[in-house]
Amino acid sequence: MTTSLRMIDGGAEQYFTPSGAAGDGVVDGAGYERRVGAELLRRIGGIGASVAERDVQAVLDDLAVAVTEASPWAMCGIETFDPAERTLLDWTHAGFAPSAGEIFDQWVNEGDPSLTSAIRDRILVIPDVSKADEFPTTRREAIRTGFRSAIYVPVRLTDRFSVLTLSHSAVHDFTREEIALAESIAAAIAAVVEAATAAASKAATVGPDSALRARAHDRLLRLQVSGATVGDLCCGIADLLDSPVLLIDRFEQPLASANLNPEQTAEVLDMLSGHRSALRAGGNVTRLKVGGQELLVGHARDGANRLGSLIIGVPPGSDPDPAMSELVELACDHVTLALLRQRAAIETDIRMRQDFGEALGATDASGLALTQSAAVLGIDLTVPQRVLRVHPEGLRCQLSAHDAFEVAELLTKRLAQNGVNAVVASVGGVDFVVVLHDEDNRRGAATPADVVRSGLRDLLSALLGAAAGSIAIGIGIGNPAPGVHGLDRSHREAKRALEVARNIEGDDAERHIGDVGSYAVLAASSTATADDQDLFVRRYLEPLMDYDRIHNAGYVETLQTYFESVGNVQRTADKLFLHLSTVRYRLKRIEEIAAIDLREEEDRLCMQLALRIVRFADKGRSAN
Repeated sequence: MTTSLRMIDGGAEQYFTPSGAAGDGVVDGAGYERRVGAELLRRIGGIGASVAERDVQAVLDDLAVAVTEASPWAMCGIETFDPAERTLLDWTHAGFAPSAGEIFDQWVNEGDPSLTSAIRDRILVIPDVSKADEFPTTRREAIRTGFRSAIYVPVRLTDRFSVLTLSHSAVHDFTREEIALAESIAAAIAAVVEAATAAASKAATVGPDSALRARAHDRLLRLQVSGATVGDLCCGIADLLDSPVLLIDRFEQPLASANLNPEQTAEVLDMLSGHRSALRAGGNVTRLKVGGQELLVGHARDGANRLGSLIIGVPPGSDPDPAMSELVELACDHVTLALLRQRAAIETDIRMRQDFGEALGATDASGLALTQSAAVLGIDLTVPQRVLRVHPEGLRCQLSAHDAFEVAELLTKRLAQNGVNAVVASVGGVDFVVVLHDEDNRRGAATPADVVRSGLRDLLSALLGAAAGSIAIGIGIGNPAPGVHGLDRSHREAKRALEVARNIEGDDAERHIGDVGSYAVLAASSTATADDQDLFVRRYLEPLMDYDRIHNAGYVETLQTYFESVGNVQRTADKLFLHLSTVRYRLKRIEEIAAIDLREEEDRLCMQLALRIVRFADKGRSAN
């Protein structure tokens, strides 16, 4: 059954899954998306190049018409909201019924889908407005305005939200390709709206440098609409400013540079490491003096969220130049647009990682969802896979879907640098799972857990502006196992090992499931007892039970009798009617098969617990 309302992109609500294949929608796959996107971006770029000479309303009108003429959607609305005051600032529409203007003028803001998507900062999809009980005005008036289904895409600007509305005249399930294209269009439109708003606010104070800014804007916009990469954009900025340029992400990792060699890039990053506050400054452009070097630091922002920082070298001792600072601000606006497009391009990857994390934590007897999501991420289930469950403690808030994805990607790269082939995914916005294979190929003395701990601590420290020492990283490690059920078992083992490690040793602890012993059962919550008991029995008794099943060796019975005889070998032999040396041989083989040492208290306790769990379960089945 298809729901009438879906909130997507990181929310707790249902994730959007189209009812048909990609070709069932208006957009017939990535190739068509690229063609439509390129044509529409050219139109949007042309509008953006003239924002200095036109008012905001005229710019919005032209953007809406461009979308209806060069995209798959015949109806388009563009609105800007003040999310704090919940008020509409500017709006336009194109392609709707002739009566739409009068109807929209009387539209109530409260309960409006556009405002709702802006306030929640979530994409909103309504396949059938007649079933949208959450929005009674929309449900009642939509037919009169000519639309029956819609998607609302918000983009956070400096002081407002821009919301793009794309509508169909019929009931329609939006495909993933359509959603991705809508996000790209919304990001491009938002950049032009931001530029138009900024131009309007500065119209009364235009100085002699406005012509230079307009030429710079036109040049960078041409780069944008030509499909230039972030690296190409950095080269264009460096040419405009006649200065070396470095673009870094929120984790202080280099994204692109121009007029800098790798050694110089490393030197700049080293200088910045002692001035992290400048990378999180609230102002637009900051001038830094580090040693004998002077730098201008600007920021690419999505609203209050910093996407990255632009670092520009300036001649030492030169006087501050307001025109230079304005050009850096303009460059940051264009970098923001490029990074937002980059974000839109990775939406599918983010959702695939989310699917995997959800499937790994779900209870699914068939394992179909986990098999499918593991295959998409390239996890080979025919070979043993080991799972690490990682919990960072000390975060002030839950990570967003984008933040968690970027942390996972950078952590994957750091593991690869140490020779570890791994897949990293977030679970629940707080924990991470690391699936390892080819572990024996790692380089250096550091274990994968060591790399994960140091890497995650560094990344979260850079992202959140917290001291690295204030973030504790707890790690639980499961046993490697092949197959989808082996992967699931390894994850459950890792999760239990993590819980025991944190309960016993603290938030910065690390434990392998093999070192957890009886605590796996003792620390289990009531809702997880059945799973934990199953894992516990598998760890300690399954090897013996399998051996007995194949060879009819009677080793489980021997062990049970040995414990009932309080470890007395002679008494055990008497009860089983066996020779003393036979019992001693059996006990030695039991230790070898189960990988235990009966002289160790913990191993004896665990084996006795496992035997009692099995006996209790057998009695329960007999009683039933």
